[in-house]
Amino acid sequence: MKIRKVTIGVTLLMHDSDEDRLSTMSLARIGEEMDFGDMVGAFAITSADDVPPHALQAELTALGNDGTFFDDRMEHADD
Repeated sequence: MKIRKVTIGVTLLMHDSDEDRLSTMSLARIGEEMDFGDMVGAFAITSADDVPPHALQAELTALGNDGTFFDDRMEHADD
């Protein structure tokens, strides 16, 4: 199984009073604000790269995962 690392950039226009709460909002909540709330925004893919198997655990832990997220899928990749 091939793993890809995709980075997206989000651009928002919002009231300055909303900026403080932005750091605590989930990506889903930001999307809701863009679709139905007080923010206007767009996103774009800024990079997309293959993650080689030897680098996967480091990439996962850098994102706050314990490094095992894809383990069960990798075990069955040859099935």
